[in-house]
Amino acid sequence: MNSNNEHFDNIIQKLNTISALKQKNYKAVKRVFKDLMDISESLINRLKENTKELDKSVELEFLKVNEFEFHVKLSGDMIVFMLQTNIVTLNTAHPVMQSEHIKEDASRGYFGHIMIYNFLSDSILYNRMSDPGYLIARVMINHEDNFFVEGVRQMNFLFSDLAANKINEQWLELILEKSIITAMEIDLIAPNYPEIQNVTLSQKINNENPMGRGEKIGFQMSTMG
Repeated sequence: MNSNNEHFDNIIQKLNTISALKQKNYKAVKRVFKDLMDISESLINRLKENTKELDKSVELEFLKVNEFEFHVKLSGDMIVFMLQTNIVTLNTAHPVMQSEHIKEDASRGYFGHIMIYNFLSDSILYNRMSDPGYLIARVMINHEDNFFVEGVRQMNFLFSDLAANKINEQWLELILEKSIITAMEIDLIAPNYPEIQNVTLSQKINNENPMGRGEKIGFQMSTMG
């Protein structure tokens, strides 16, 4: 009977600590995602106002899919922002988990995360199911609103200091702008000729990736450390 009481008390203790912490973290990252969505819509509107003389085929669009996903379209690039609903921690060997900031308080090592992907606009427009999307960055935010970013190019080192970085509107604007610039700067590279010499009828009918469309070369996630 005592053993059962101990288990019951242990469950209550975890509900009061870890479960409550994760709910607090989720509410925090959901609020941040809403702020990022509003900032993205505002940026697209400002870009439209300042690019009225551009070729009309250069499309600038903001699309809210739902409260967990929105898209920013800049001509041929579609940047997809997704809020993950689960709160996660990291492998204990991860440099962030080895930091004094987290060693001082283990609760800081739980994160909500926002994923930022780059797709080709045509992949979504024509429903090309086998076309890849490329992870530009993931933004990791804890219950104290401290954050870091893992990603490609400058995304991987500009936002690496969890202890110093407190998420706010200015940081979100910078993350958004850097994500857009990263997506636009990496060109679409045509595959080598021998790679596309042979395609199956199925690939042709389904308009699948081996049909000669380019891929963005240079999107390689480089985790910290």
